[in-house]
Amino acid sequence: MQKLLTAVQTKELLNISAPTLFRLHDQDILRAVEVARRGRKRILRWRPETVEKFIAEREQRRSK
Repeated sequence: MQKLLTAVQTKELLNISAPTLFRLHDQDILRAVEVARRGRKRILRWRPETVEKFIAEREQRRSK
């Protein structure tokens, strides 16, 4: 099993801001695993393969 990526790791990998990352998750564009919820705060983690698929899909759209 691969380790899940934190929000910091994921946003740095994609070179996007944290609000953009969470917006992509909330819009079901780049789904994460919710590992915990503390009141209103969610703890999310991203699967590396999900991030890779997200990138690949964007590359394919551009080349068409």
